[in-house]
Order: sequence, then structure tokens, then C-alpha cells
Amino acid sequence: MSLRLQQDHPTIAIVVLSMADEASLVRRTLTAGARAYVLKASDFQVLSSAIEAVNRGQTFVDPALVSTLLRPIEPSQPGDPHPADVLSRREMQVFELLAQGLSPTDIADRLFVSIKTVSTHKANLMQKLGLHTALDLFQYARRHGFAFD
Repeated sequence: MSLRLQQDHPTIAIVVLSMADEASLVRRTLTAGARAYVLKASDFQVLSSAIEAVNRGQTFVDPALVSTLLRPIEPSQPGDPHPADVLSRREMQVFELLAQGLSPTDIADRLFVSIKTVSTHKANLMQKLGLHTALDLFQYARRHGFAFD
């Protein structure tokens, strides 16, 4: 995930307002440079607190997400490369969508490609990552913070 706005304007503090409450997505968003992450379902006071914290130079996470974020992540195994280090951009997109539990048909619709293209990318990424089953893929994704909780 890239926050191009921050790259182009480093003095801008980014506050993300999202419906997604998955720990891995929150972690990736903050790692990518967001300064705050607030759920749309939260009341206005939480958003206001986030903006105030960011203005003070602090990072803010919606209190509703704290217990989710504190759950341990399975550590990656030695020799277990990060997917972004070995996959092409498109394979990475397919990997992330598979990790979210989307079917090849749903992925094809989302990426505007054929199901055969998705299947080819899936086969390539599975081979590159040394994975053999869907369970292997989900466990690998979880170890690297991509599987949604």
C-alpha cells in the first residue's frame, strides 16, 4: 500500500476513516504512513480525538481496534520471504485478494481480467512462495499480516 499523497507532500498528516476493522489492514495502513485510523462506525468524538492527536504529532488508533491490534501475529518462519519481495505487482494484488477470501471469479471482476488470468497468477504466486494448498496460502498470508482476522 502506498500513500502517494504523503510522498508528494510529506508535511500532510493522513487520517484514515474506514469501515474495515481488520488488524492486518490497520497495521499496513499505519506502516504505510497514515497517522490515524478511525472506524466510520465510531462516534464523532473519536474522529475529533484522532485529529487532535495528529495535530500534536501523535499517532492515533480507534479505541475499538486496540484489542484486535494487540493480538499476536504468527511470526514468519526463517527463509519465509515477504510476498512483496518475490511477487510481481499483479501477483501481489491477487495474493492480497485471495488472502481476503475472494474467489477467482470475484478477483477477476475486481481486477477486470479473465478468470484464467487470475488462475495463472495464483499458480505463479503459489509456486514462487512454495505453497501447495489454499490453507498454506492463508497461513502464509497470516504470518505476513495479510490475512484478515
